[in-house]
Amino acid sequence: MTNKNKIEKILFVLNAQAGTGRTEKIKKEIQESCKFYNLHDFYIEKEDPAQAMEAIQAQADQVDLVVSVGGDGSNFWTLNALMKTRQRNLGLIPLGTGNDFAHALGLKKSISSQLESYKKAEKKGIYIGKIQDYYFLNIVSYGFDVCVIENYNQMAKGAHKKLAYIRAIFKTIRQDFSKFSKDNRDWPFISVLANGSYFGGGLPVAYQASPFKPDLDYIQGHVYKTKDILRLLVKVFLKNHLTDPAVQLEEKNRQEITTETEKIFNIDGELLPLKGKIIVEKPQEKIQLYGAYSM
Repeated sequence: MTNKNKIEKILFVLNAQAGTGRTEKIKKEIQESCKFYNLHDFYIEKEDPAQAMEAIQAQADQVDLVVSVGGDGSNFWTLNALMKTRQRNLGLIPLGTGNDFAHALGLKKSISSQLESYKKAEKKGIYIGKIQDYYFLNIVSYGFDVCVIENYNQMAKGAHKKLAYIRAIFKTIRQDFSKFSKDNRDWPFISVLANGSYFGGGLPVAYQASPFKPDLDYIQGHVYKTKDILRLLVKVFLKNHLTDPAVQLEEKNRQEITTETEKIFNIDGELLPLKGKIIVEKPQEKIQLYGAYSM
């Protein structure tokens, strides 16, 4: 790392999958803002997350700040590359398909506003989560939600994110609910370990969770009938689902999950297979999150 207190050199990680035209437009706006604020800008543009991570690891310690330009998925891979280096300064410009973590924090989408905040070195120390060898900013979930995410990923592009997630819930209930119930009888309907308060395109599922506190919110929903799922969904919108008898909420720094067969986990929107003894925790080391906040 070149400078702990002053931001001069910034590495921007752009998601090339967003489309060449859109990526170039975003890059041009970043370049113009960097020139205005007299910041030195460097870029990584990769479609393959593994290649992007390798490039981040090679360059992160040579700059003052690494900025993920995209959504929750891009943030996930950028964070995991960052944690393999000595660099602990991260910025987020929320321009992706899903921006739940940035939404929860009130991070502005304006590129100019974010670059101005980097120049001023405006930052907040936040806790992050960890599951096995992966780090996460927002949430880990398992259970029925994984089936929903698989359908949501097919619906989200070009659609209102919250409505797309709700549509995905109904599609999953209609097509996959009986199969899920049969394959996962020993698991809660949904389990969420949350560092951030929103997911699913802006649903306040874990509205009491915060990256500024040292524990994760562990939420389990024990519902197995369609009418109960719909009842809880309405309560999520009203932010009173956490008091429902079917919902269990605990604050935990560490949670062990055991599965003899491979299960898919939703980690910040990325669906990854895990099995055996799985540890989800909130390490007490903080990273510095730079950015402009609307609240």
